[in-house]
Amino acid sequence: MDIRRVLDLESPDAFPVPAILLAPLSPRSGVVLVHPYAAAKEQMIGLALRLGEQHVATLVIDLGGHGENEAPMGARILGEVESAITRLRADFEFVGCLGVGLGARLTLHSSADSIVAMAAPLARPAARWQRFDMPFDVPARTPEDEVANVMKDLPAIGKSDRDCLLIYVEGDPRAAVTARELEPLLPKAEGRYVEPLGATREDLIPREWQLLLNPSAIETACNWLAEAPERVRAERGVHV
Repeated sequence: MDIRRVLDLESPDAFPVPAILLAPLSPRSGVVLVHPYAAAKEQMIGLALRLGEQHVATLVIDLGGHGENEAPMGARILGEVESAITRLRADFEFVGCLGVGLGARLTLHSSADSIVAMAAPLARPAARWQRFDMPFDVPARTPEDEVANVMKDLPAIGKSDRDCLLIYVEGDPRAAVTARELEPLLPKAEGRYVEPLGATREDLIPREWQLLLNPSAIETACNWLAEAPERVRAERGVHV
């Protein structure tokens, strides 16, 4: 596995986007990984390594205001994700995108060929973050209520027939609402539910972190992305 920092990736508004590229010996496709709010690219490395075992190269980025990214947060982070996808398209015919939480919402706006959205929010009340204490250190530097402003400023999700997998935590009362709202927008999307982490309650560990730490969710997402290029080619009538 070739692992190296990417030092020349920039957003459309010319801010540097810190990133790590993880590439197996013979990658068959590329995937951009987008972390949730209050996280950073390092929290996505486990997913990247798992995808690497399935011959998928990954570009893992820090969103604005998170990790090593000195740029501001805001709807502009959509451009950061798109810049990463453009970078991978220089090397791969097929490029996917996987996001968790806020990162999942960004994938739904991306130009990726296939998308995996884990606990994609359609709205995010700031108060939830203000009353939640992370049980471990995270490198996010943005004010906790800023994520609510980002969600407000993001454009509406457009209708698309792209290859899409939506992953939710079983028993999450918001999952059914989100799925119902996304169904007419993503008619070809497949929905999967995974069991929560033991007796964990979401007021202790948010749904996006439950998915990021959940072996079943990780296996489901990685297997689906590894198989995506052949699935998409078949749908497009392309034979290799």
